[in-house]
Amino acid sequence: MDMIRNFQIEDIKPVIKIWLDSNIDAHSFIKSECWISNAPNVKEHLLQAEIYVYKQEIKITGFVGM
Repeated sequence: MDMIRNFQIEDIKPVIKIWLDSNIDAHSFIKSECWISNAPNVKEHLLQAEIYVYKQEIKITGFVGM
């Protein structure tokens, strides 16, 4: 079942992966190492934000944060 739901702490790994993969893909003019090195900082900020995840079956495929 597809659904949008509140972020749960165990969602952080797939959310960070989506963030990292999409930034590397969308900003090919910036070295991927830049995004990789910033991932821990982004993770801390995401844990403090209001986040909703989109889940398809058993996999998180998107998110939005405020």
